[in-house]
Amino acid sequence: MASTRRLASTSRLAVLAAVLAILLTWSSSAMAAGPPREGSGTGQITGVEITPVREVGGNTFEDRVLTAQVEGTLTGEMVQHVSGMVHKNGHVVFSGTITFQGTVDGCGDQEHTVTLGISGKGDVPVPGFPVTQASVRVIDQASNTLSGTGQGTVNQVGPDLSYELRYVCR
Repeated sequence: MASTRRLASTSRLAVLAAVLAILLTWSSSAMAAGPPREGSGTGQITGVEITPVREVGGNTFEDRVLTAQVEGTLTGEMVQHVSGMVHKNGHVVFSGTITFQGTVDGCGDQEHTVTLGISGKGDVPVPGFPVTQASVRVIDQASNTLSGTGQGTVNQVGPDLSYELRYVCR
Protein backbone atom coordinates (compact mmCIF):
# COMPACT_ATOMS: atom_id res chain seq x y z
CA MET A 1 0.00 0.00 0.00
CA ALA A 2 2.84 2.40 0.86
CA SER A 3 4.56 1.58 -2.45
CA THR A 4 1.30 2.33 -4.30
CA ARG A 5 1.09 5.75 -2.56
CA ARG A 6 4.75 6.43 -3.36
CA LEU A 7 4.18 5.46 -7.00
CA ALA A 8 1.10 7.74 -7.23
CA SER A 9 3.00 10.58 -5.55
CA THR A 10 5.99 10.07 -7.87
CA SER A 11 3.64 10.04 -10.91
CA ARG A 12 2.03 13.31 -9.80
CA LEU A 13 5.46 14.91 -9.36
CA ALA A 14 6.54 13.71 -12.79
CA VAL A 15 3.39 15.15 -14.39
CA LEU A 16 3.85 18.44 -12.49
CA ALA A 17 7.50 18.63 -13.59
CA ALA A 18 6.51 18.00 -17.22
CA VAL A 19 3.81 20.70 -17.09
CA LEU A 20 6.26 23.20 -15.55
CA ALA A 21 8.86 22.39 -18.22
CA ILE A 22 6.31 23.00 -20.97
CA LEU A 23 5.18 26.29 -19.39
CA LEU A 24 8.76 27.50 -18.96
CA THR A 25 9.60 26.62 -22.56
CA TRP A 26 6.45 28.32 -23.83
CA SER A 27 6.96 31.47 -21.73
CA SER A 28 10.63 31.82 -22.68
CA SER A 29 9.82 31.49 -26.40
CA ALA A 30 6.91 33.93 -26.00
CA MET A 31 9.24 36.40 -24.26
CA ALA A 32 11.79 36.00 -27.05
CA ALA A 33 9.11 36.80 -29.60
CA GLY A 34 8.05 39.96 -27.79
CA PRO A 35 4.68 41.65 -27.94
CA PRO A 36 2.73 41.79 -31.20
CA ARG A 37 3.71 44.62 -33.53
CA GLU A 38 1.36 46.65 -35.66
CA GLY A 39 2.23 48.01 -39.07
CA SER A 40 0.87 49.35 -42.30
CA GLY A 41 1.89 50.39 -45.77
CA THR A 42 0.96 50.93 -49.37
CA GLY A 43 1.67 49.32 -52.70
CA GLN A 44 1.23 49.46 -56.41
CA ILE A 45 0.14 46.57 -58.65
CA THR A 46 2.76 46.14 -61.38
CA GLY A 47 1.34 43.16 -63.26
CA VAL A 48 -1.88 41.19 -63.70
CA GLU A 49 -2.49 37.90 -65.49
CA ILE A 50 -6.11 36.71 -65.71
CA THR A 51 -7.02 33.22 -66.89
CA PRO A 52 -10.75 32.60 -67.35
CA VAL A 53 -11.44 29.03 -66.25
CA ARG A 54 -15.13 28.69 -67.15
CA GLU A 55 -18.40 30.58 -67.31
CA VAL A 56 -21.58 29.38 -65.64
CA GLY A 57 -24.88 31.30 -65.73
CA GLY A 58 -23.18 34.60 -66.50
CA ASN A 59 -20.65 34.17 -63.66
CA THR A 60 -16.97 33.82 -64.60
CA PHE A 61 -14.52 31.65 -62.65
CA GLU A 62 -10.96 32.98 -62.94
CA ASP A 63 -7.41 32.38 -61.81
CA ARG A 64 -5.38 35.56 -61.29
CA VAL A 65 -1.73 36.30 -60.67
CA LEU A 66 -0.97 39.83 -59.45
CA THR A 67 2.48 41.24 -58.74
CA ALA A 68 2.97 44.36 -56.65
CA GLN A 69 5.67 46.46 -55.05
CA VAL A 70 4.91 47.32 -51.41
CA GLU A 71 6.48 49.67 -48.89
CA GLY A 72 5.99 50.43 -45.23
CA THR A 73 6.16 47.66 -42.63
CA LEU A 74 6.67 45.27 -45.53
CA THR A 75 9.08 46.52 -48.18
CA GLY A 76 9.57 44.39 -51.26
CA GLU A 77 7.58 42.43 -53.82
CA MET A 78 4.50 40.29 -53.44
CA VAL A 79 3.02 37.79 -55.87
CA GLN A 80 -0.63 36.89 -55.35
CA HIS A 81 -2.14 33.68 -56.78
CA VAL A 82 -5.94 33.62 -56.35
CA SER A 83 -8.95 31.82 -57.74
CA GLY A 84 -12.33 33.41 -57.65
CA MET A 85 -15.69 34.07 -59.16
CA VAL A 86 -16.85 37.28 -60.78
CA HIS A 87 -20.64 37.38 -60.56
CA LYS A 88 -22.52 38.81 -63.52
CA ASN A 89 -23.36 41.88 -61.36
CA GLY A 90 -19.61 42.62 -60.90
CA HIS A 91 -19.30 41.30 -57.33
CA VAL A 92 -16.17 39.17 -56.87
CA VAL A 93 -15.05 36.64 -54.23
CA PHE A 94 -11.56 35.11 -54.17
CA SER A 95 -9.02 33.15 -52.14
CA GLY A 96 -5.45 31.97 -52.55
CA THR A 97 -1.93 32.82 -51.42
CA ILE A 98 0.52 35.70 -51.42
CA THR A 99 4.27 35.16 -51.45
CA PHE A 100 6.07 38.20 -50.04
CA GLN A 101 9.81 38.67 -50.50
CA GLY A 102 11.51 41.59 -48.78
CA THR A 103 12.13 43.13 -45.38
CA VAL A 104 9.77 43.19 -42.40
CA ASP A 105 10.12 46.01 -39.84
CA GLY A 106 11.41 44.71 -36.51
CA CYS A 107 12.47 41.33 -37.92
CA GLY A 108 16.06 42.11 -38.90
CA ASP A 109 17.54 43.82 -41.94
CA GLN A 110 17.78 40.75 -44.18
CA GLU A 111 15.22 39.88 -46.84
CA HIS A 112 12.67 37.22 -45.95
CA THR A 113 10.14 35.09 -47.77
CA VAL A 114 6.74 34.84 -46.11
CA THR A 115 3.62 33.06 -47.39
CA LEU A 116 0.20 34.47 -46.58
CA GLY A 117 -3.25 33.02 -47.10
CA ILE A 118 -5.73 35.54 -48.55
CA SER A 119 -9.52 35.62 -48.91
CA GLY A 120 -11.61 38.56 -49.95
CA LYS A 121 -14.46 40.13 -51.83
CA GLY A 122 -15.24 43.27 -53.73
CA ASP A 123 -16.66 44.75 -56.88
CA VAL A 124 -15.37 45.07 -60.42
CA PRO A 125 -17.55 47.69 -62.10
CA VAL A 126 -17.55 47.72 -65.90
CA PRO A 127 -15.85 49.90 -66.94
CA GLY A 128 -13.88 50.73 -63.84
CA PHE A 129 -11.24 49.76 -61.35
CA PRO A 130 -11.67 46.83 -58.96
CA VAL A 131 -12.32 47.71 -55.34
CA THR A 132 -11.64 44.80 -52.96
CA GLN A 133 -11.07 44.06 -49.28
CA ALA A 134 -9.23 40.96 -48.10
CA SER A 135 -8.04 39.25 -44.94
CA VAL A 136 -4.54 37.79 -44.79
CA ARG A 137 -2.74 35.50 -42.35
CA VAL A 138 0.73 33.96 -42.25
CA ILE A 139 0.61 30.30 -43.23
CA ASP A 140 3.34 27.77 -42.51
CA GLN A 141 5.28 26.88 -45.66
CA ALA A 142 8.67 25.27 -46.16
CA SER A 143 9.69 28.29 -48.27
CA ASN A 144 9.17 30.75 -45.38
CA THR A 145 12.49 32.14 -44.16
CA LEU A 146 10.93 34.16 -41.32
CA SER A 147 9.47 32.42 -38.32
CA GLY A 148 6.46 34.32 -37.07
CA THR A 149 2.73 34.76 -37.04
CA GLY A 150 0.47 37.50 -38.21
CA GLN A 151 -2.76 38.61 -39.75
CA GLY A 152 -4.17 41.71 -41.35
CA THR A 153 -6.16 43.32 -44.12
CA VAL A 154 -5.39 44.40 -47.68
CA ASN A 155 -7.51 46.92 -49.58
CA GLN A 156 -7.28 47.47 -53.33
CA VAL A 157 -8.66 50.39 -55.32
CA GLY A 158 -7.62 49.97 -58.93
CA PRO A 159 -3.85 49.51 -59.01
CA ASP A 160 -3.35 50.98 -55.50
CA LEU A 161 -3.01 48.83 -52.37
CA SER A 162 -3.00 49.60 -48.66
CA TYR A 163 -2.51 47.15 -45.81
CA GLU A 164 -2.58 46.89 -42.01
CA LEU A 165 -0.91 44.09 -40.05
CA ARG A 166 -0.53 42.71 -36.55
CA TYR A 167 2.44 40.33 -36.34
CA VAL A 168 5.10 38.67 -34.18
CA CYS A 169 8.62 37.81 -35.36
CA ARG A 170 10.38 34.92 -33.63
